[in-house]
Amino acid sequence: MDWPTMLFQFLSVVPALVQAVVVTVAAVEAPGHGPEKKAAVLEVVDATYTAAAETGELFGYKAPPGLEKDTVLKLAGELTEVAVRLMKQRALDGKTG
Repeated sequence: MDWPTMLFQFLSVVPALVQAVVVTVAAVEAPGHGPEKKAAVLEVVDATYTAAAETGELFGYKAPPGLEKDTVLKLAGELTEVAVRLMKQRALDGKTG
């Protein structure tokens, strides 16, 4: 497979991954226990990746060949941090605004 096709497939997965992480972060949102909540989000992503390996689809998109689980989990971890920060900021803005 040529690199433009692989890049397109990878980029098509990112929005779905962002959505999956944000929804999961919102589902486990509660005060305190940040590391445990992040671990729960990563467990969901891990299970989804495992299912994708069996079906050939990742978050509803054709899984790009060579997209390693570690890469997906690392990206999901970073997205989790961003989503949590944005949700905290939004909550603070709501209290002060």
